Amino acid sequence: MSLVGWIIIFILVIPIIGVLLWMLLAASFVRVPSGSIGLVMIKGKATDKALPPGPHFVPALRRHMIEEYPSVELAYRAGGPEDPGKPEFNQSGPPLQVTLGDRTTAVISLTVRFRLIPEQLKLVHERFGPKGIFGIVRDETSRAVISTLGAHETHIDNLFLAADYVRTFTDLATMEAANEAARRAVNGILEHSGSDAAPCRLWDLHEPELLEPWRANDRVRYRQGLPWDDTGVRLGLSALAALYRGASALEASIVNVVSSAMHVEDLLSYIRTGESRSELVQRLTSGPGAPSGELLRAFAALAGTAASPAESAATSALEALASAERDSPNAGPPGVTTGNVRFVEP
Repeated sequence: MSLVGWIIIFILVIPIIGVLLWMLLAASFVRVPSGSIGLVMIKGKATDKALPPGPHFVPALRRHMIEEYPSVELAYRAGGPEDPGKPEFNQSGPPLQVTLGDRTTAVISLTVRFRLIPEQLKLVHERFGPKGIFGIVRDETSRAVISTLGAHETHIDNLFLAADYVRTFTDLATMEAANEAARRAVNGILEHSGSDAAPCRLWDLHEPELLEPWRANDRVRYRQGLPWDDTGVRLGLSALAALYRGASALEASIVNVVSSAMHVEDLLSYIRTGESRSELVQRLTSGPGAPSGELLRAFAALAGTAASPAESAATSALEALASAERDSPNAGPPGVTTGNVRFVEP
């Protein structure tokens, strides 16, 4: 084959090979969305490889696909109101009707929350598939509840209520009320079973006395069949807002007065030691003529002069040291060390 033929082949073949490689690489990059687990499927069969959320490289040498399963918490609700959430995460069904051991019929509402285990995702896919997860949870939950409550030793006397079905000191639909109801139910179980375990502690809900007028107004309107009136609440919120604005203005005034009457460093020094910085310097420099006093006065001038250059302030300190050395009666010749300070003639 001539050179021209080879050139034509290279011109045609190399771009084709490049396009095929690009398509192969593009097909090998997969992305699992947030909140999902990706199960790698090879030729329609599940593998043991589960991919967490994010980008992944799966060689596309064999035909593969990614089956997505939710990785977040799922919930199945038997009875109760319909859940407005996403159906792939939350599903509901009818309540369970159970015949107890004493032939009493009970209607039970419950919620089952669960997560899929990535290591067992292949088994879940082969036995139930993406559409059969909630079905198996519903069936297994019904079977477990009916077999447990239908036992001969299970009677209506063993039923203890909690949550919103009982009256509590915490007269609000809150987690505190649910906690109190659960503690009361536990105490009933302990008493009924004759257990010697310590019962749960109970206490009244603390209600601030400041809100008693609003509570009294609510009680009166409730007895009269009137709707809730938020006028008092709005007035109270307005009063609190006005009080907050007044406190903020008072605080700003105090800060202005203090800052104008005393330097900030003096105030901080007074808070720490009970003596302001200026008083401390005055006390330490009370002995005029002493070298330490002259030095402290020089450095006091350095600290009090915020806008002065550091060099001029340092020069003042050195001049004070030299002046103290010259005025000292026991001063030696230039270059003699007195204590830990070496005095040098400028």
